[in-house]
Parts: sequence; structure tokens; C-alpha cells
Amino acid sequence: MKMLKGLCLALSVFAIFPVQAIADSGSASLSCSGTVKLCESCFSQYYYIYAYQYVYVYNGEVTNESHSFSMSGFLGNSDAYKILPRSAGRHVLYTDGTRILAIPFISSDDGVWIMGEGKPADPGQPPQTWIKLCPN
Repeated sequence: MKMLKGLCLALSVFAIFPVQAIADSGSASLSCSGTVKLCESCFSQYYYIYAYQYVYVYNGEVTNESHSFSMSGFLGNSDAYKILPRSAGRHVLYTDGTRILAIPFISSDDGVWIMGEGKPADPGQPPQTWIKLCPN
């Protein structure tokens, strides 16, 4: 079951974020705040995020990375987020064990995305969907 869940996560990540070139590097910074509903029956939740990161990616693997995050609201404490070893297009994935954030490393225009909480907005959608947090 765990392997199937990982496969579903990988498929949903790469459906939104296209695979990138063999080697790529860059840096991006952004900050934004707002409210977001992660599912149809959820309440709107406040968030703030500041993110800066420099990343070097080779064959989809993050080989060198430095970042500085500040978060508040439902995103929780930035110290809780750990990098996932694979990139997703022009984003690096971070998780706190509950949420997965996709944070850009090429351009802030690529935006910060969060994976939904597993409850589809309507029955026809897959249970895990990506929601854009910023720029908003």
C-alpha cells in the first residue's frame, strides 16, 4: 500500500510539474500571504511564506541546495520541512510529514504550490491535487 501511495504521489507531481533538463541550477525568492481552502468542505486557512533557495539539479536529483524559509499560519514551522531528494520540473519538494510544498528555484513566477489534503473538490477529481499558493 505504501508503494502504491508513493507511486500516486509521483504521478501527481509529474502531471503538474514537467520533467526538466539533465542539469539545471538557479535561485529564486518570493513572499506572499493569503487564505486557501484545501478541500471543498474545509475552512479557509491563513498562510504566510517567505522562501529563498539556491538549487543545483542533475538528472532530476537535487545535488546541492541551500534555502531559507519563514512560514506561519497553517503551514506551521519552517524548521519542520525537509527536502525530498527529487526535483519536480522547476520546483523542489519539501514535506513536514503532513504537507508537501513545491517551491521554485528558477523563477518566483513559477509559484509555490501545496498538495491538497486528500479530499477532492468534487467526486470526479483525484484525491490529491496541487493548489497554487503564490504568487496570488
